[in-house]
Amino acid sequence: MDRRLPFVAIAAFCVALVLLVAVEEGLPGHPLTNPFVPHGHSGGTPPGLAWSLLPESNAPPTASGMIAYVPSVQELVLLTSAGGCSGSDTWIFDRGLWENITPLIGPGPSPARSDGGLVYDPAIGGLVLFGGDSPCGVYNDTWTFVNDTWTRIVTPTAPPPLDGFAMTYDAGDGYLLLTGGCCVDGQDSNETWSFADGTWTDLPQDGSPVVDLYSAMAYDPNLDEVVFLGGYASGFVSQATWTFHNGSWLRHYPVSSPSNRAGMGLSYDSALGKVVLLGGYTKVTTGVWQNLTDTWSYGGTGWSNLTASVTDSPPFVSGPTLMTYDGALNEVVLFLGPSGTWVLGP
Repeated sequence: MDRRLPFVAIAAFCVALVLLVAVEEGLPGHPLTNPFVPHGHSGGTPPGLAWSLLPESNAPPTASGMIAYVPSVQELVLLTSAGGCSGSDTWIFDRGLWENITPLIGPGPSPARSDGGLVYDPAIGGLVLFGGDSPCGVYNDTWTFVNDTWTRIVTPTAPPPLDGFAMTYDAGDGYLLLTGGCCVDGQDSNETWSFADGTWTDLPQDGSPVVDLYSAMAYDPNLDEVVFLGGYASGFVSQATWTFHNGSWLRHYPVSSPSNRAGMGLSYDSALGKVVLLGGYTKVTTGVWQNLTDTWSYGGTGWSNLTASVTDSPPFVSGPTLMTYDGALNEVVLFLGPSGTWVLGP
């Protein structure tokens, strides 16, 4: 019997080998250890948006931390805090799979913290981290994460130690934008800062959000402005909508708007072409708070309540909502720790 492999089979084997190598080597930084786990949106045209819980076996154990997407390597990065004062863990979310890369790259910023800002900066092709808190205190240090390396950088000036602030990249103005948080002499801050070329700059404002602890904001490229919503201070919870463009804040009064809230998730959804909001919590009465699970979008003229048309809304876990848009999946990703990883898509 002729045991020689036919030429066609050899060619097919070579093509398959090349594709396998491309998959293994084409993702910068981390080899793929498992195939992508589909999450139920494939096959046919779906009727509308849906929140879906991803099947997973190696998710981070806690939702305490910060999250951001890195388009230069098409990976989502989660910096977690176990509530102590040691170094933080760095996780990546790559095509539906979580991996703790701390054993490969070493501990992240120390002390580990949450309630800070973690944002992609295209000028450095990586992430910028500012501030946050831990049981050891509140911080105003600045870190970068580029090529799987965390680096603390010294800046000429910096905002005061803050947690619970809002931070995003303002592509229209060409810098990272930070506003709000606590604490400045024991008071919530309504300062606005920019970060570019390794320098923090205080941007004095004639008018700006004044109730902005655990508020949220995201840049909308269609509107070419940053969209800001909500927050609280001294027990008062806001539903105010603001935008930031060309160095200035502008208050809006849309006819339809999400209810008063803080701690919500807010992210620009490229597939939808709008800013998407999820959940948060609000004050019902003194000492009584209510968790929220509704979904909204903002298109410039006002807010639209998507809750009735979005299936399987995820449960809300109290605290800052770890949510961002994943360009590799073309979906918003929401991480809720023990309550799982959710995606919003068709």
